[in-house]
Parts: sequence; structure tokens; C-alpha cells
Amino acid sequence: MVYQDGEDYGRIFVLMVPKGLFITGPEQADAIIDQNPAISEQISWWNRDGNDVIRGHTSLLLVEDEVVYVEPLFIRSQQNALTQLKRIIVVVRGEAFMSETLEQALQLAYSGAA
Repeated sequence: MVYQDGEDYGRIFVLMVPKGLFITGPEQADAIIDQNPAISEQISWWNRDGNDVIRGHTSLLLVEDEVVYVEPLFIRSQQNALTQLKRIIVVVRGEAFMSETLEQALQLAYSGAA
């Protein structure tokens, strides 16, 4: 990972994972999101409602020595080209959580509420 802001801009960070410890990768995180029934249903509903759902880039965050993936969901109306951030999805410990803000999605993930 390379920092992209502030004093650390350009600094490279390497995550060393101990042998035998499984860490979910970005493709697995995307699959976890795809397989979540509530998230899939919501995306399908928005798509039927005359909108285009755009899944943003899945990014990795480290939160207290834990790998967390974050993916923004955008919606663009077929009548209006203005794209709007609609939801944030986080994947923590193999489960996906969706909410209106990153803070809310992390609270869901760490409180154990689905």
C-alpha cells in the first residue's frame, strides 16, 4: 500500500501476514458482497427503479490491526447523469455490512448487527 496524502505521501507500507493466518483478499471481499442477500436485493431494487448502480473501487483499510475492505455504491439516474454516493459497504471478518456512511457501516460491523 502506498500512502497518498500528507507527510506520508509516497511512503510504502507492506502488510506482513503470519504464515497460516488467512486474510480475505479484495476478490473474496467482492464475492462476500455479491453473496449478501440484503445487499444484492437492494442493488437489484435500485436497478429496477430506473437507475444505474455503480460499484466503486474496493479499498483496503487497516482498523486496529484488522483488514477492512470498503466499497462505495453510487447511483446514477437514467434521466439525469448526476452520480450520487448512495451507500458504503464494508467487509469485516468475512461479512458485508452496508450503510449510508463509512462510520455507520463500521459501527454495524463491530456491533455485530446485520
